[in-house]
Amino acid sequence: MRLSEYASTQRTYGSRKVPRSVQQSIPIDRIYEDGTWRCGNVYSQMWSMPDINFTMSGEDNNAKILNLLGKVYMGVPSDCWLKICIVSQRMDEKSFRENVLLHRNLDGLDKWRVERNRRIRQCVQDAGNVVQHKYLILSTNKQNVTDARSRLRQVQVNLLAELSNLGCTIKPMTNNERLEVLHNFFRRGEEGRFQFSFDDYGKLGNDFRNTIAPDAMRFTTQHAEIDDGFAKAMTIAQYPQQLSDNFVATLLQQVPYIVLSICISSKGFNQRDAYSVMLRKYPDVMNIEQMCDALRISTKTGYKLLHEGKIPAMKIGRSYRIPKAHLFTYLQICGQHCRAENRQC
Repeated sequence: MRLSEYASTQRTYGSRKVPRSVQQSIPIDRIYEDGTWRCGNVYSQMWSMPDINFTMSGEDNNAKILNLLGKVYMGVPSDCWLKICIVSQRMDEKSFRENVLLHRNLDGLDKWRVERNRRIRQCVQDAGNVVQHKYLILSTNKQNVTDARSRLRQVQVNLLAELSNLGCTIKPMTNNERLEVLHNFFRRGEEGRFQFSFDDYGKLGNDFRNTIAPDAMRFTTQHAEIDDGFAKAMTIAQYPQQLSDNFVATLLQQVPYIVLSICISSKGFNQRDAYSVMLRKYPDVMNIEQMCDALRISTKTGYKLLHEGKIPAMKIGRSYRIPKAHLFTYLQICGQHCRAENRQC
């Protein structure tokens, strides 16, 4: 893991220093009895999330599901951020039969369970025989745990309501459950040996990170060595407007154990960057038709904006040429006027 990747985590995980021990490599400063964790001034809570069954849903329901998911993402306020974390690993057949497939009950409904199991196996086979666990992590930056708990509780109410519309019931995770997720990552092959007591942690003053930290960890410029294994943290620097299901599924099949995190936040993306994304398919210098198409206005309105000088342009012969930067300025001014009118109302 490169040191610059540690610097980029300052907002999400709080201020971090280069780790000097295996315990310091785990970015958690304190855990509270209710499952809240602190790192710097960043507090977080975590929930386990069942699959929404988008793959097995009919096409008529897919648009409705995506629309409801959009409401969930848009409901995250500016002082919080939501992270969707998918832990994917190769499937253990015995555990799959015991914990995933439906068992016979001899109650006259077994034929439906057989069909359900068949569809589950088909979906698993299409996904590359991997098992996935999905989590939601809600974080906020506050000065103390009391303010953080209050804010997270407020956001949680809306989050649970929107997810319930999807038929998705999320379960709050305890300290033991959250720590076990990290234990299974850092101590591969020791998944069944995790033990932790919050009472002992509080009374004896033990470092909770001792229960999940690996025996040895070494950082290089390209990767981290964890005991006898290797790990690498990567980010998608230039990302598309949306990630297709096929892209995510293929990514999660690449290695025996992979963690994919998708951070949803309404901060960190300023207005000019948003306009750049909206207009990126247009050239740096547009003609009148391209400008009108970008602004979704008629050609008559476009010429009116140019004649009134609201959008500066260059006239070459009988044609206008409009730099894209002038559209950014025009859109920013319009946005400021709209916000001012809303405040007056």
